[in-house]
Amino acid sequence: MSDSDLDLRSVLDDSDLNGDDPLEDLRRRRKQFWIVVPALLSVIFVVGYLLLYAVVFDLRLDPEDVRENAEIDTSDGIAFVVGNKLILLSNQTNLEVRVKGYETFSSLLRSDSPRRLDIRLLPLPGIVDLIVEAPSQVEIRIDGTLMGVANRLSTELGAGIHEIQLTSPMIQPFSASFEVEGLGEQQEFIFYPDPAQSYLTVRTDPVNATIVLDGQQELARPVEELLIGLGSHELSVTAAGHVPRTIEFSTSFDERLDLGTIKLTANPVVVNVASEPTDAAILLDGKFVASTNGRLLLEPGATHKLSLQKPNFNSITFEVIGAPGEELHRSFRLEEILVAVEITANIKATITHNDKSVGETPLSLKAQDEDRITVSQQGYASQSREIRTANGTAQDFHFTLLTIEQHKYKNAPETIEVTDRLTIKKFPSIRYAMTKGEEAWGTTGSSSSSRESVDVALTRPFYLSTTEVSIKDYEAFKGSGSKSSANDRLPITNVTWLDAVRFCNWLSRRDNLSLVYQFDANGLYRSIDANALGYRLPTELEWLAIYSHDVESQQTINPYPWGTSTAIPRAYGNFAGRESSQKLERFNQQYVDNHDGVAPTASYRPNSNGIFDMAGNVSEWVHDFYALWPSTRELTDYMGPENGLDHVVRGGNYATLDSAKLSSSFRQFVNGKDETVGFRVARWVY
Repeated sequence: MSDSDLDLRSVLDDSDLNGDDPLEDLRRRRKQFWIVVPALLSVIFVVGYLLLYAVVFDLRLDPEDVRENAEIDTSDGIAFVVGNKLILLSNQTNLEVRVKGYETFSSLLRSDSPRRLDIRLLPLPGIVDLIVEAPSQVEIRIDGTLMGVANRLSTELGAGIHEIQLTSPMIQPFSASFEVEGLGEQQEFIFYPDPAQSYLTVRTDPVNATIVLDGQQELARPVEELLIGLGSHELSVTAAGHVPRTIEFSTSFDERLDLGTIKLTANPVVVNVASEPTDAAILLDGKFVASTNGRLLLEPGATHKLSLQKPNFNSITFEVIGAPGEELHRSFRLEEILVAVEITANIKATITHNDKSVGETPLSLKAQDEDRITVSQQGYASQSREIRTANGTAQDFHFTLLTIEQHKYKNAPETIEVTDRLTIKKFPSIRYAMTKGEEAWGTTGSSSSSRESVDVALTRPFYLSTTEVSIKDYEAFKGSGSKSSANDRLPITNVTWLDAVRFCNWLSRRDNLSLVYQFDANGLYRSIDANALGYRLPTELEWLAIYSHDVESQQTINPYPWGTSTAIPRAYGNFAGRESSQKLERFNQQYVDNHDGVAPTASYRPNSNGIFDMAGNVSEWVHDFYALWPSTRELTDYMGPENGLDHVVRGGNYATLDSAKLSSSFRQFVNGKDETVGFRVARWVY
């Protein structure tokens, strides 16, 4: 027997027991089977899909005790919430959590968002109505913050204890604490500050004056113990025909303040005073009070004596009397006082009066105070003066016109600080007689009786450094960047003539001056630019002029810078004194100079021209090539030959023993560098 027969039999047997038709029951059961099986398969498919593709989020609410009252909704996606789980069946959804008393929480959830979502619900503030029972509006502060000026205030405050402070001139200072429930609950608080009061008494003259308190309240008269608030107040008092007054005062708690009688002054007389020309001084009883065209305020009913005064114009005196508040007008034309001016000059020059040509010097003319007189002549610097007079006093103007060059020299600074260790001093054009000696001219076998004088002319004013160039300044040029030391003020030595002129060009570039010394592209010295106003070495004649010539007295000092004696004055300069016994083979046992070698610049007194160390310390390069002096009786702006092999070195040094080498006629040259040779710098003024 087959299994199907057994199943059918069992079905038939069961149907017999139930009293139904076995075949009909079999059909019914088969029908139910084909209904249940697909549904069951669908459920299995959905569950499998969820297990494979759904994203489950764990929702954590803070605070936890609001979970039962929370409303959780989703939108714009397929998702549902089961307990504290959110199941997302789409790529994203909008989550919204609402709890009464808290701010609504919103968030966009994506399938790739973290699986745990911490939801912090923020409590809503409480809605608070604050009511102040006071006679006037008060200043309300909550926890120190000004909230407004009112008797009633509605605001939102967070849950907790808060402090209210109330201030007003009409109440005593008040503060209190109150507790806010928050969570959107509405509460009302009523406060009862104690009233504050003070009393004011005031009278006026005139008695019918209007009194206004704090710009708002007009007070009835008389004012006797008027109740007012505490604090600062302003009282305005006005009356027709009188000058208003404002009184500021303060009151304190339970004070009875009596301001006494406030007296108003009558309105002044207004006087408008005009004059031609304007800006004349107006004097009242001899004292300055204003200028024309202006206005004066004078006491009514009185006679006032006024006068007008202006330099170079006749004074005018007048009287004024007027009623309270009256406005008067007075106008005057002032009579001009002309000044007699005598104009002279050291040369024939053209004269302009207020930019109008009026003739040539000498000239007499009439002018006014503050007029400008100018004299000019071609080739000379113009000069101007302004007339400043006292009641028409005659003026004498004498002009000393300077040539353009003289003017440039006069206006050039006396000294210029090149660095903090190097200063140059200005000298004018110089003329002096130079002795024509055998050393100076390089001749031999000449006797002293054959010496002649040569007229030297230095027509270009120049600057010369008061000291030799220091080690510190030279190191700045070389860029060695050494730190400051005790040797900074020692003069630089062991430098060639080319080193010295390159230093001069470096200074010129630094100060944006034209270069005197010209070099080619290979750095070889080529020539000089005599028109350049940059730094340079002094010419031999400039050096000699300052060495042996007193510029101020125009006296020549020779053969030595101290005079005619061969004996060097004590401590005159740094020479081979007995301090040099350990360093020099030959020294002067009788001479003391306090240095055994090179000394800091300006260690000894300057010469008559204010220049240091020309006779000692270190010898100095000058500009000129070394050569015999020209055979001539005059030398004008001589700068030596254009070419040569060596350059002149002038002056003694710390190793000089023989005073003959300090003579103005002694000159030498040095080949290359020498430890006894340094240099100083010069510049032409123009």
